[in-house]
Amino acid sequence: MKTFKKIGLIVLCMVALAGFMGCSDDEDNAPSNISGMWSCVFTRPGLSTLVESWTFVQSGESVTGSYTYDSNVWNFTGTYVDGRFTGVDADGWVLNLTFDGNTAEGTISGDGSVENASLTKT
Repeated sequence: MKTFKKIGLIVLCMVALAGFMGCSDDEDNAPSNISGMWSCVFTRPGLSTLVESWTFVQSGESVTGSYTYDSNVWNFTGTYVDGRFTGVDADGWVLNLTFDGNTAEGTISGDGSVENASLTKT
């Protein structure tokens, strides 16, 4: 009976330890404000990769800004909440980005195409 209790106690400790190890770090790496200059690498399926410049201006959850794409400057507006930026540019392209520290990943989509975007704060 003593052996059974010891085994039960060991199993219980292992389950508790596994529970603690399974907990992820609750620290959120998303910046509170994304204002500033960002370098963006566009990956376009079947086409060349482009490196462009983005500027974000954030006030509360509201964001305005611009980016250079294919030698044109496009203005955009949107919102930034809980590390996620959702916006639309002047030509109707939809911007979806998730921020983590000084980087962001996401897509820009419109006119039937989707392009991947990777941003780094400069």
